[in-house]
Amino acid sequence: MTVFARFSAEFPDREETRILMFVDKVDGRERGRVWLDERFCADPDCDCQTAMIHALEEGGRLRAAIFYDLLDRTERTPDGENPFLEPGVEQPEGAELILAYVQQILENDTAYRERLRRHYRELKDRVRDPKHPLWPAVLEDRRLMTGWAQGVMRQLAGAPPTGPDRARRERNRRKRNRKRK
Repeated sequence: MTVFARFSAEFPDREETRILMFVDKVDGRERGRVWLDERFCADPDCDCQTAMIHALEEGGRLRAAIFYDLLDRTERTPDGENPFLEPGVEQPEGAELILAYVQQILENDTAYRERLRRHYRELKDRVRDPKHPLWPAVLEDRRLMTGWAQGVMRQLAGAPPTGPDRARRERNRRKRNRKRK
């Protein structure tokens, strides 16, 4: 559970949003548009190099939530696919089609890939200040993730030793002592 920050919310004066326009092949009329809303991990101490791209239609309705590893490390993605539909988000109908378009853009448009990397670095620099409004959420996320990691480590270390608990051990000790008298 990582805290993601919207680039457009952190930099509202910048107009650097990618827009996909869908056009009917037969009559050439526009059938719809989606805005690619970029979100990046807000923890300044994390260097995950990941982006979440929300494809939004007019009115803000989610059309697809797409995860993208900025360094194209497919070993960190399910099935070795990069980008991919975020599994933790319910994807609306048509999300796979939007993913295919975004994948094509990312494969062919070096400037867009570089812009995503630049936006990632700029957002990390912005949230580095502990007075930033996202800091409480980042600190809470760190606390939760640390607790989760400790729980996993306890599970990996094996179950705690079984045997009588302290109260039972004390009862057994007293019982042995009575028999000895």
